[in-house]
Parts: sequence; C-alpha cells; structure tokens
Amino acid sequence: MEPMSSKRKWDEEDIEKSRLMELEAIIHEHLGSGKFFLVAAALREIDECHLYKPEKSIYTYAKNKFMFSRRTTNTYLCSASVYESIVEDNTLPIPVNISHIRSLHKFPAEVRRYIWKQVCDSGQNITEENVVAMTIKYETGVAFTNLNNELYTPKNIIIAAKQVIGKNCFDLDPASCDFANNLHVNKIAKVIINEQTDGLKQTWFGDVWLHPPNHSDKISKNGNFQEKWFKSAQERFNRHEINSCFLLLKTDFGKNWFMDTLKYPYCIFNKKIPFATPTGREKIIQDSSYMLIYM
Repeated sequence: MEPMSSKRKWDEEDIEKSRLMELEAIIHEHLGSGKFFLVAAALREIDECHLYKPEKSIYTYAKNKFMFSRRTTNTYLCSASVYESIVEDNTLPIPVNISHIRSLHKFPAEVRRYIWKQVCDSGQNITEENVVAMTIKYETGVAFTNLNNELYTPKNIIIAAKQVIGKNCFDLDPASCDFANNLHVNKIAKVIINEQTDGLKQTWFGDVWLHPPNHSDKISKNGNFQEKWFKSAQERFNRHEINSCFLLLKTDFGKNWFMDTLKYPYCIFNKKIPFATPTGREKIIQDSSYMLIYM
C-alpha cells in the first residue's frame, strides 16, 4: 500500500500542475488583448508559488514559455500589485496600458494612488513619460515642463570635458536642472541655472558647460534658439566674463551663424549620442549629429 505521505505529495503536485495550466491559459488568452492586469496577476502567482519549477527562475520560465525578455517579465511582475493598488479607489481612472504604471511599483499603495491621480488630473496625456515625470516631482520637487526636452549628456562626455579643464566640476551650467546635475559624480557644475530662471538673462562666470535645451532647434520670432545660446557664450567669452566654455550643439552647417563655431576647437561625433533621460532609458536623436566646441 502506498504511504499517505507519498500520496499527499502526488496530490499536491497534480494540483500545482493543474493550476499552472490554468494560469498559462490565462496568459496566452490575454496577451495583446489589453487586459494586461490578468497576464500580470497570473505571472505573479506563478512566481510567488514557484510553479515555474523545474526552471531555475521565473525569468528563464517566462523566456522559454512565452518568449518574454527579462524586462518584460519584470514589468508584468511589478505592475500586478500597482494595478491592484490603483483600482482599490474606484474614483480613479483604470490604467489601460502596462507601461503607464510600471514606474510606480517602488512606492507604497497610497503613494501610487496619489501620483496616479496627479497624472490623471494634470490635463496631459497619460503616458509613461508623464507618469515618470510626476514620480520625479514627488520624490525631488523637480517639475519638467516638457519631458521631451530633457536629454542629458552622457557621463563619458562630461568626464572627458572635465579632464580638459583640469577640474572635477565646472563652475557653471546655465541650462540645466538639479535632477540632471545630480546624475553625475561630483555633479556637472557647482552652480546651475534652470529653465525658470533663464540662463540667457543671468551672469556667467568661470569654466562653463553648456548643452542648450532640446527645443533649441525650434525657430522663434527672435531666430534659432541654439544660435542664441552659442552667440551668448561667444559674446561672454570675448568679453572675458568666462574663462572657457564647452558647448554641445547639433550640427547645422546650412546656417551662416554655425560657421562661427568652426573658429574654435571642435569635435564632431561620428556616432549617435545615447542621451540619458528622466525615465532611465537612453534616447538617440536619429536625424541629428552633434559636435563639441571648446572656447
């Protein structure tokens, strides 16, 4: 006669296999259906109950079974509890896209609901970028008027420029914000001027780092914004108000003003620059090339 312990073990394994099949059916049925929360909840249960065994981890299981990347698996696992937190308050709009809420997983439930409400009440489109911007505002107090303008220079370029001036930190960055400045070891500059204060109207000094805002390629009534930043730096350098200035600019050889940039030592990048962003992802501007100027 089979021992009771063995029979109980087989019963438990049968139950687990049956439940795994049910959860896998849910995932297959709702992938791409818009009901991401059902996929997320099913994958989370597989993870928490270790139903993925004999695979080593939920990541290898999800990759082999559903062709999920590690990032995709993480997104589903993180979003399951976030979704549940938000729908607990029936006055809040229900999330319809998994990318909109994955950045909220690190917060407790009440903060998730608070940030989600702020995004929904902001009048802006609900996008991952706008949710991330609101989380940054919640954590740091820094608010972005347009997240698409927030492209931060890669650390290796900043480090190389600091080596040229022989300092661990520039004296001034007239077109920055605290969030961007704090991304770098020793910061980019000792003093920064943000968008609200408008660096074009302020006093500059010392060794300057300048990467004009991303909207600098737009044309205003007063001309090209990128041109305004370059000419402002050039005038201040010629008046000896600043010791030096590194400028990271988009190449624009079709404009007369841009030919003045070639009077100074410069480096044109032969590869696209992977800019950092507040979302943590890198962003490459496909239709633009950049150059670094040193005056």
